[in-house]
Amino acid sequence: QIAGSAGERQVPIAEFFTGPRRTVLAAGEIVIGLVLPQPPEGTVGAFEKLSRRQAGDLSIVSVAALAIPNSGTNRSWRLALGAVSPTPLRVPESEAILSEALTDEAIDRAAAAAYGCCRPIGDIRSGEAYRQAMVINLTRRTIRTVMDRMAAGQSG
Repeated sequence: QIAGSAGERQVPIAEFFTGPRRTVLAAGEIVIGLVLPQPPEGTVGAFEKLSRRQAGDLSIVSVAALAIPNSGTNRSWRLALGAVSPTPLRVPESEAILSEALTDEAIDRAAAAAYGCCRPIGDIRSGEAYRQAMVINLTRRTIRTVMDRMAAGQSG
């Protein structure tokens, strides 16, 4: 939700970021809220970030994963990457792989798909090759954290 002198408007998050440090915000507009749908009961997620310090530091790489229950034990997945492309990035190929199976091989394929879609830059925080390599490790870790939480019966 965005507000400015011309009034209020809503923009889907997929359209909000337009480039590095750029958004759809016009001069004089501010973000006044986020509209997030309530996830279905039993949804499990995790967020991992790699940074120089634990708190208050910009990410070198970040990965968010969400497993959403479908029918029976089947789940659909959402996987997003941060700090490895000009804008935050969803990885539909990884999501499809994880929705089919949760084997070690599927997790490796999903991590490789995430690696293949990122286009990081090098900056003061990290070089592009390191960021891209860390996508694989952090993606695997985040998926396994979600799986561990599902096995423990946690949600949220």
